[in-house]
Amino acid sequence: PLYREAVNRLGSEATFKEERIFGQDEVDEICSTFRPVYDDLPIGQDPPPNCVAPPAPDWEKTANAAVTHSRPATSQVRQLNRTLTEVELHQMALLGGLGHADEDEDREQAAEILKEKSMIRQKEIEEKEAAKAAIQPARGWMIIHGADFVSLSKDINHFRHLFVKCVAQALDVPSGVITIVDITPGSVVVEFLVHPSMRGGDRRTAVELLIALAEHIINGKSVLRRGHFRDYAASAELLVGETRKTAVRPLSITDGIICCDQAVQCCNPQAVLEEVLARLDTELKRAEAAEERCKEAVADLRRRDESVTALKKHVKLARQQEEEQKEVERDAEMKEFGEQLRRLEEIAKQRHFEVKEDQHDKEVTEFKEELDHIEEQQRRPS
Repeated sequence: PLYREAVNRLGSEATFKEERIFGQDEVDEICSTFRPVYDDLPIGQDPPPNCVAPPAPDWEKTANAAVTHSRPATSQVRQLNRTLTEVELHQMALLGGLGHADEDEDREQAAEILKEKSMIRQKEIEEKEAAKAAIQPARGWMIIHGADFVSLSKDINHFRHLFVKCVAQALDVPSGVITIVDITPGSVVVEFLVHPSMRGGDRRTAVELLIALAEHIINGKSVLRRGHFRDYAASAELLVGETRKTAVRPLSITDGIICCDQAVQCCNPQAVLEEVLARLDTELKRAEAAEERCKEAVADLRRRDESVTALKKHVKLARQQEEEQKEVERDAEMKEFGEQLRRLEEIAKQRHFEVKEDQHDKEVTEFKEELDHIEEQQRRPS
C-alpha cells in the first residue's frame, strides 16, 4: 500500500529509484528462493576430505618475496622452483642451509623471512577483521518520550515509513540502510538496525552513522528536527547496544571507549539551553496531560461510585418490596386457609348434627316399636 501510494504521488520511475526500500528481511527472503539450488551445487558443498587447501589471494607476491630473500649469493648454488615452506624456513633459521658460507647469516635471513611472513599474515588478519567490522550493522534504540504508543499503533505502517525515510534523509543514505526490528511501548521504543552504506565513497561505519544520527537529534536546527519527523524527534533519545539494558548513548562512544559525559557535551550553551527548554516544555505538557487524565479518572470514579450507591439503594428497595409482596401473599394464603378451615368445621358440625338426628329418629322408632310390642302383649289373653 505504501509503495502504491508513492507511485500515485511521485510516479513509477521516481518511486522505483528513490522510494523503494530493500531491508535485510527482504534480502533474506529473496535469497531464500534460490538457496536450495545453491546448496545442491558442488560449490555450495563442503570440500572433500584430505584435499589441498587453495592458495592465499596474494600467493604470488609472497612467493616472489620469499624467492628474492632466499636467492643465494653465488652462482654455484642451484635455485629452487618453489617457495620455501614455513617448516623449512624454521629449520633453516635453526640450522642454516640457504647456500651462504656463513650459517649465522643463513639463520638470520631465514628468521627475517619468517618475521616478514608473520607480519604479512597479521596484517591480512587485521584487514579482514576491519573489513568485517566495516560491514557489520549496528543496533540502535530510539526512545520517543513524547509519543503515545496506543495512538501511534493505529497507523503503525505510516510511522515505520516515516521513520525510515526521515532517518535515511538525515544521514544522506539510501532507505534500505535502515531496518526496523520492532516497535514496543514505553513510551515508544523503536529498535532498528543501521547498515553501512558503502556507496558513492561513503566509508562511514554503522556506529559512525548512529553517532551522526545522535548529533541530528540534539541539534534543534537539523534536518531531522525540522522535517516531518520533528514532532517525534523533539522528545527522542538514542541509545546504541545489542540489548536495551546494555545500550549506551552513541556520543559517549569513541573507538569503543565510553567517555565521561563532560567529554561529549555540546559546545554551544545556547543550543543546550534550547534543547533543555524544549524537553522541559514537552515534559510539562506530558505532566499537564497526565494531570487532566487523573482528574477525569477521579471524576469518572466518583460518577461510578454514585451509580453503585444508587444501584445498591434500588436493589435494597426491590428486595423490601419483594419481601412485602411475599408477606401479603402469605397473609392472603393464611386467610384463605382459615376460611377453608372454618368451612370444614361447619361441614363437620352439620354432619355431626345430622348423624345425631338420624340416631335420635332411630331411637324413637325403636322405642315406638317396643311400646307397640308391649301393648300387643297386654291385649292378648293371659
